[in-house]
Amino acid sequence: MNKLKDLREKLKLTQKELSEKTHISIRTIQRIEAGKEPKGHTLKVLAKALEVSEIEVLNSPETPTSTHNPVNKWVNLSTLLVSFLPPLNIFVPLMVMSFTKTFNDLTKQLISLQIMWTVATVVLVFTSAKIRNAYALSDSIPSTTLGMLLILNLFIILRNAAEITRNQQLYIKLNFDII
Repeated sequence: MNKLKDLREKLKLTQKELSEKTHISIRTIQRIEAGKEPKGHTLKVLAKALEVSEIEVLNSPETPTSTHNPVNKWVNLSTLLVSFLPPLNIFVPLMVMSFTKTFNDLTKQLISLQIMWTVATVVLVFTSAKIRNAYALSDSIPSTTLGMLLILNLFIILRNAAEITRNQQLYIKLNFDII
């Protein structure tokens, strides 16, 4: 069964009702359900009407939604280049997502992880600096904390890249999305 047909039937819509809702001709909907790939405006309108992402409209029912895309791995790995420069570790993957038009659950989760890592890094480095000052500890505590957090972030990025390659999913993920 075609993905569009599956999504349409899930919402209990006929081809005519979907046509009226999207202002796309019934014939175009029939062609897409017969195997023609929707593009541009048609894809956007269908995704909005069916309340799913564009990638979900494109994926066949047998394909895991939102993850069967090789660009997902590159969005994740783009973070490696700037992982030591927050907030570039957020903006570079966002630019890759934007350029490749790869907005799906997996890439949103990757960006959410980097946002959380950036916030946690700022909080923990400032906290370690306050503790160092309060207890007259070594000056290297904040930089050691930052170094350990960078290593942790590199591990998360590389581990997720391996899992995306292997299973088209994330190994380390949040239970929520920030974006």
